[in-house]
Amino acid sequence: MTSEWRMGLIGAAFLTVSGATSAVAQDAEGGASGDGGTDIVVTAQKRSERLSDVPISVTAVTGSLLANKNITSANDLERVVPGFTYQAGMFGTPVFTIRGVGFYENSLAVAPAVSVYLDQVPLPFLAMASGVSLDLERVEALKGPQGTLFGQNSTGGAINYIAAKPLDHFEGQSSAEYGRFNDIKLTQVLTGPISDTLRARVAVRAERRGGWQKSYTRDDTLGRRNFLTGRLTLEWEPSDRTKISVNLNGWRDRSETPAAQFRQLAPTSPAGRQEAIVFLGTYPLSPANIRSADWDANTSLKRRDRFYQAALRGDFEMSDTTTLTSITSYSNLRVKSPLDADGVNYLDHFVNASGYIRSFSQELRASGNTDAIRWMVGGNVQTDSSLDEKETLSKGSNQAIGPRLFTGSANINKQQVSTWAAFASVDVNLTDQLTVLGSVRYTDQDRNFSGCLADRNGGTALAFAALATQLSGIPTVIAPGACLSLDAQNRPGLVRNKLNQDNLSWRAGLNWKPNSSALFYANITKGYKAGSFGTLAAIRATQFTPVTQESVLAYEVGAKQALFDRRVQLSAAAFY
Repeated sequence: MTSEWRMGLIGAAFLTVSGATSAVAQDAEGGASGDGGTDIVVTAQKRSERLSDVPISVTAVTGSLLANKNITSANDLERVVPGFTYQAGMFGTPVFTIRGVGFYENSLAVAPAVSVYLDQVPLPFLAMASGVSLDLERVEALKGPQGTLFGQNSTGGAINYIAAKPLDHFEGQSSAEYGRFNDIKLTQVLTGPISDTLRARVAVRAERRGGWQKSYTRDDTLGRRNFLTGRLTLEWEPSDRTKISVNLNGWRDRSETPAAQFRQLAPTSPAGRQEAIVFLGTYPLSPANIRSADWDANTSLKRRDRFYQAALRGDFEMSDTTTLTSITSYSNLRVKSPLDADGVNYLDHFVNASGYIRSFSQELRASGNTDAIRWMVGGNVQTDSSLDEKETLSKGSNQAIGPRLFTGSANINKQQVSTWAAFASVDVNLTDQLTVLGSVRYTDQDRNFSGCLADRNGGTALAFAALATQLSGIPTVIAPGACLSLDAQNRPGLVRNKLNQDNLSWRAGLNWKPNSSALFYANITKGYKAGSFGTLAAIRATQFTPVTQESVLAYEVGAKQALFDRRVQLSAAAFY
C-alpha cells in the first residue's frame, strides 16, 4: 500500500509503506534476502543497489504489480506512484508532473520537466513514451531534480522503465483482456537462448476498442482504439567481462482523437463571420454527460502516428573494480493527428497536427567501486531535429481581418538542437556508517529555430497582405502558402532565432546507515530544464521569443527502515 500527504505548495512530506508480499518481487539480478523478505534492486543512480540503500525518494513498482493493477500506459502510474500526475495536452502531448513540478506545453518537441528512460536509454520527448509500458520488469520513479546523472529536463524527476530481460531457457507468456466498449488487449511474450552466449526476448501487444463517445445530434460514435506496440531485446555475453544488448522497440497508433463538448457560445468577434454566429446560435448545447459530444460528420479523426527506436548498450569490465559503459540510441517519431476541437458538426475549429522528431544520443561513462569510494565519470552528446505543424481550418467568427475572411492557416515550428554534457559523481565512506556524496554535470545546448504563422488556402495570405500594407504603408503581396508573421518593419516572412545556453547541475548529500536495515539521508540538489520555442499562431515575429532555461533548487531529508524481516519497507521524506 502507498500513501502520501502534502504540506503546502513548495514544501511537502510523504510516507510510503510497502509490503513485500504484495508490492515487490524478486529482482532478476537476485535480490532475495536470506531472512525470508525481499529486496528490490534498482538502478536509480545508474548502478545496481538495494532500494533501501538509495539516498533519494524512489518509488519502485515491479512488473507483476503493474500487471495485477492493469497499468499499461504512463497515465496509469498515478495509481501507484505518490506525487506523480499525468495530464494530456490539447493535441495529445502528455504532461508529467512530480511533486508539483511539470511543464504544460502543446508543442510536439517541447523539453519536459520529467524525463523518461527505457533501460537508461532516453525517450527525450514525452510524445515518444506511448508504448514504453510493454513487458516490464519494473518502473522506477525518481522524485526531485535528477540532472546530475540523468541530464537536464529532470527538474521534477525521472521515470526509468526497466524492460524484462531475455532468459537462458525457453518461456512464453500470453494474456487476453476484455472490457467495456469491446476493449480487447492481447499480449504475447517469447524468450529463450539462441546460442550459449546469445539470448532473445520478443514482446507484442495489440489493443482494440470501439467508440465510447456518442453524437447527440445523429447516430454516430467516436473514440475507437487501435494501438500496436512491440519490442525485441537481444543480449550477448561473449565473455565474463563483456555484455552487449540491443533493444529495438516501436509502436503504431491508429486510434481516433476525442471530440470536444459544445457548452457555450461566446463570439470573439461579433462583427466577423456571421455564418458561424447564426449557425452556432441555434446549435444544441452538449448534454451534461461525459460521453456526449459532436464532431464533423463524414470526417476521419484517425491518427497516423508511429515511433521506432534502436538502442545499443555495451558494458565492459576493464578490471575487477572498473566498468566502461556505452549507450547509443536513435529515436524517430512521426505524427499526423486530426482534432475536431469545436464540439459541433460545423467547421468552426479543426486542427491537423503533424510533424516529426529525430533524436540521436550517445553516452560513454566509466564507473568504479572500492571499499571506500564509488565513482562515475562520463559524457554524452545528443542531436534533435523536429518539425511541429498545427494546421487550423476554421470558419469561426474571429477568422477575419476587417472585411477579409479566411479559413486556413498553420503554426510552424522547426528546430535543430545540439547538446553535449560532462558529468561525474563520487560517494566517499567516511566511516562504516557515514557517507558523503556529490555529483555534478555541465551541459551546453545550442537551439536553432525557424517558424511562422503560414497561409494554407490563399485567403489568409490575402487578408494578411492587406494588414501588412495598412501597417507599413507599402503595397505588400503574399504568395499562397507563404509565411505571414510580421517583423518590426511589418514585412511578412519566415522567423529565425537562436537559444544557446549552458548550466551546471549539482547535488550534495550525507547518508547515515546505522545498520543494514535503516538509512537516514539529507540532500541539496540543483537541476535545470532547457528553454524552448513554442508552436504559436504568431502574428508578430517577437512572439517567437524563446522561453529560457529554468532551475529548481531542492532540499530533502529522508529515512528508510525495513521492518519484520524486510517484509515491510517504511520510507519517509520531507522536501522543499
